[in-house]
Amino acid sequence: MATSILKTSHRIVAACLEQLHSHPAVIVAYPLRRTNWVFYREAFGRRGTPCRCVSLIADIAHITARQRMLTPDEVERSAEMIAKGFGQRPFSDLILRNDESNFAETSDRLVREVDHFSG
Repeated sequence: MATSILKTSHRIVAACLEQLHSHPAVIVAYPLRRTNWVFYREAFGRRGTPCRCVSLIADIAHITARQRMLTPDEVERSAEMIAKGFGQRPFSDLILRNDESNFAETSDRLVREVDHFSG
């Protein structure tokens, strides 16, 4: 499994670097462990590209009441990730609640925050 995660991480870095040729920032939605974060920070840092971690957090009751109904497996995985603290990582540059407004408003806030990072 570790080899698979490493391959995925290398692919994510390559895809991001490709997109950065034509976009000012790239957002990757991926649950991070500290080891993933260190890998991304170092991989992008070697290329002179800043890497920020934005954690999304929500209450499980709000997740299950969203417009798009989640499958039981998705609900279980979401609850597990919340319990493990994926939304409150100490290495996060920003913790963004994504259950206090609709998708468009949350996306707009994320864009504003990313703009703030890039100066």
